[in-house]
Amino acid sequence: MEQEDTLESILNLQLSSETLTVLYLPSILSLLSPEHFSTEPNGAKQGVSPSHINKWMNRIMSLMQSKDAGARWAGICLARKTGHIRRDLLVEYAQRWINLTLPLLSKTEPPPVWKASIDLLVYIFMNTSHLADFRRQVSTPTVPKLTTALLDLFPKPDPSLKILIISSLSKLVTRFPTLHRALGPNILGIVYPVLSGASTSSHSSELIRSTAYLLASMHHLDGKPGAPLAWRNTLDATIAEVWKCISHLQGQVYVSPISPKKPFGFPSLPSDPLMSYQVALDRLHNLIVIFEALFSANPTRSVLVPVSDLAQLTLHLLRGDLPPSSSQVDLTLLQLQRQVAPKLMEEGEYLAATLAYSLRQNLTPHATSLVSSFVYHLEREKSSRRINHLLHSLQAVLDHTTTHSTLLPARLFRAIVPKLSALLPRKRAIETTTSQGATSNGLRDQLGSSRKSKKRQRDFEGADVLGESSADNLLNDPEQAQTVLLALDILQRVLRMQHLSASLHSLGSRLVLGLQLHVISDSNLANPSLSTSSGENSFRNQLQSKLLKIQGELSLGTAGHAWRGLTLMTDVLRHCDMDSAVSEAAISGFSTIDTLIHPRLPPPLRSLPRAESIMLFRAEEPKEEREQRIGLRLIDGLDLDVEVMERRDVEMEPVAPIQNRILEHASSSTKVVPKPTPVINSSSIQAPASFTAVFATSMPAPAVQEVTTHTTTFGIEAHTLQSVTEVDPPQPLQSTAQDPANFHHVVVQSTNPRLRTSPEAAGSEEGKSDDDDIPSINMDSDSEEEEE
Repeated sequence: MEQEDTLESILNLQLSSETLTVLYLPSILSLLSPEHFSTEPNGAKQGVSPSHINKWMNRIMSLMQSKDAGARWAGICLARKTGHIRRDLLVEYAQRWINLTLPLLSKTEPPPVWKASIDLLVYIFMNTSHLADFRRQVSTPTVPKLTTALLDLFPKPDPSLKILIISSLSKLVTRFPTLHRALGPNILGIVYPVLSGASTSSHSSELIRSTAYLLASMHHLDGKPGAPLAWRNTLDATIAEVWKCISHLQGQVYVSPISPKKPFGFPSLPSDPLMSYQVALDRLHNLIVIFEALFSANPTRSVLVPVSDLAQLTLHLLRGDLPPSSSQVDLTLLQLQRQVAPKLMEEGEYLAATLAYSLRQNLTPHATSLVSSFVYHLEREKSSRRINHLLHSLQAVLDHTTTHSTLLPARLFRAIVPKLSALLPRKRAIETTTSQGATSNGLRDQLGSSRKSKKRQRDFEGADVLGESSADNLLNDPEQAQTVLLALDILQRVLRMQHLSASLHSLGSRLVLGLQLHVISDSNLANPSLSTSSGENSFRNQLQSKLLKIQGELSLGTAGHAWRGLTLMTDVLRHCDMDSAVSEAAISGFSTIDTLIHPRLPPPLRSLPRAESIMLFRAEEPKEEREQRIGLRLIDGLDLDVEVMERRDVEMEPVAPIQNRILEHASSSTKVVPKPTPVINSSSIQAPASFTAVFATSMPAPAVQEVTTHTTTFGIEAHTLQSVTEVDPPQPLQSTAQDPANFHHVVVQSTNPRLRTSPEAAGSEEGKSDDDDIPSINMDSDSEEEEE
């Protein structure tokens, strides 16, 4: 009886009068559910009696026929909610509701009544189209009348009403195309004025997007056989109009490679240059939106898409060619052309993202050219807003296309890393006046002579490297914070590229670890001005979650990175909220590491490199990686080889592995003497083919350094081999490149002292080792003699 009592109480209280109905309508709509209209018993709950359902429907009919506009609006809203809950009631009362609401569209009513009537009518026709009898008797004669009434209402000044009319027409044209074939020119009559552009922003972006989707659905009017051809003609007409706008904006004549059969009926541009440039730029933006709407539409049959022409158009917009300076060109037009050049590049970026999302792998042959254009602008752009727009569009291109260039990953990495360097800490500059005025006794008093004072000094040095950022590194601008987050997304995709060099990949891994350490220790990153709201969407949480996701991917693909970042991920997971995005990223990283530890695949055919061979610390990096890091201005903030683990001001202190502490204690108590490395003639070593790299250039042979021994942070003695130092930059290939004397082999040496230097020595060593391993047997001894 609970449902019956609820429905009866609503009828007796909230719906007792028209004034109360309008007042309590929002609460009634939020309260109603399918249980209140169910006539069948559900367990211990009894169903609603049919008498209450009849009273409810009669009350709705009386409200819809009321003379008060508010009561009519409430009745239409209640009918819409009831039809959504009970489809059988919708079909039963649909004819009567249509007869009451359709005439309201031709009368002078308040906009809320028009909106509620349009919503109810479209809902009825869209949800009864599967009923053949209802479609033949009700929908076929009524839908054209509804479309005509909507076209008459479109000139009303209410923007939200126009958006509702356009979206309703899109649904009706898609569902009932044959009924709108005669009304096609009338529909295009309201579409072209909206999409043709205006000198002022008279139309909202939502209205333009809805109108573009209506234009993209007009190909359904030609039926199933002609719909693909009509869709292709709309695409060709859009391409032709874009080239016309570019020709007008750049002051040059460009001929479209495609000639449409039915061009758009856009009006001509104004004769005034100031107005014509604004109208052309607005029209160009609307045409780019039409591209997105066309690719979102679903043609009934397969259709050919001119991918090459679209790619050329996108590249032309991305280049943003400035007009040449000439004395014969009008200075006013030249200034206007230079002002619209950045706008053309923005439209090209938006079009590139649209094509990548829609065409996906079909755009792969042109992906290298598109990414090159993005990298070119990233290397030169300074504005945060423009950089964010570039990164956002580039992310879509990298997600849905593939580039096989061997140079683009390095260029993209070098263009992205400077955007992240603002987060890295800088070393504090020591004032010269303080150093000159301090006496030796004062310094001795500050530093102290005991071991504890030395330890405090080491802590200060560690805090100096990963301490508070300088004033110029504080991200007080939300656009700069958004740039950092987008740059991390691009860095994550760059590290996945197979053609990224090992040195840059190692540098990127170190950068991620350094940023993660800095996020944990720096409290300035929790600036409230950088977050749209406190808590989950703060800049610190978003930054930390993205870094943890990158660490999880690096742990799966790079040997040695997992154990270096595992401690950080463990501490973050222990201190953060389990329902936050940071914990989800940490758990995802652990699942990735679990896949690495417990693979569901056969074991690899060759062994992975040892952890000591991964160059992530500054003491381990080779000269090539060091120069690349300095060239990217990452001089400070990446020195992870300091005693960060002993810092006391960090809340989430990373704990060193127990094995490293044991080895550190053992190394401090016992002096380890490294084994002498034998001097081997490198000319007599025959390296395997997999470890030999051939450079077909006339460059000098690279120098090979000797094996060096050093002690890491944790006191573990390790042997590091820097096999190849930096060579001179490669020169262009000459005719002498065929000469074997111009080829140089880089041989990677090993620190194993049992290397074979020659076949004879190898044979002697094998014989000696075999003799040592096989025990000698005394043939003269006999067990019988022992018995005697």
